[in-house]
Amino acid sequence: MMDGHASGNFSLLQTVHDVREFHFRVESMPPLHCGPNRKLFLEDLLIGYALVVVDMLKDNVNTSGHGMMDVEAKKIIPPILELSRSFRAKGGRVVFACDSFMEGDFIFKGRMKPHAIRGTGGDLPIPELEMQPQDVFLPKRRMSAFYKTDLDQTLRTWGVHTVVVCGIVTNVCVLLTAMDAIQNDFSAVMVSDACACHLPEMHESTIKSYEKFILAPIFRVMTVAEIIAEISKAAGIPPASA
Repeated sequence: MMDGHASGNFSLLQTVHDVREFHFRVESMPPLHCGPNRKLFLEDLLIGYALVVVDMLKDNVNTSGHGMMDVEAKKIIPPILELSRSFRAKGGRVVFACDSFMEGDFIFKGRMKPHAIRGTGGDLPIPELEMQPQDVFLPKRRMSAFYKTDLDQTLRTWGVHTVVVCGIVTNVCVLLTAMDAIQNDFSAVMVSDACACHLPEMHESTIKSYEKFILAPIFRVMTVAEIIAEISKAAGIPPASA
């Protein structure tokens, strides 16, 4: 689902192609309607990047019973916080894509135990990641954040060309979301030091497998520092002095 800012402010847009007209419309609004994020909305259309935080939800991170997943997931909270804060500050959008299953869901016919049941609260983003009002909470029924959701349409409304993916787990939901970004004609970035698996060696193996993937440069593996530097450049912010 989309938050109030997205559904309200972006209802102005019939198309994302006429940037100048969009600027005129927003600048013409009274301050009351622009809100505190007025500059953010202008920049959203310009930098073209969105961050998708995958499955960093309460039942995955703040409960045990998932092998070492809760332990490994907690390690990537600081880099994801750094990423999300940087995206917001530089005009990017942040999406929290979270498993949201039903009781008796088909997905639980395998070895995976029931978790993230819709309506229980366990399917919500962890508070440690400080989801903001302008962020989008996206419930998903399966692994990819694109599968049977409106993420594709939302990203196009925002004028996004590059989807940056982090969260858990590296070799399943993160990877499938990045791959589906490609399937929907977006460039994709997996953030190597902001993803995790229950086994660190599985994470490392996945990252190594895709570092020199044949789809580069539309599919890339980057670090937190590298992607922040790239979005800073896109937003016209000079690099920090050494």
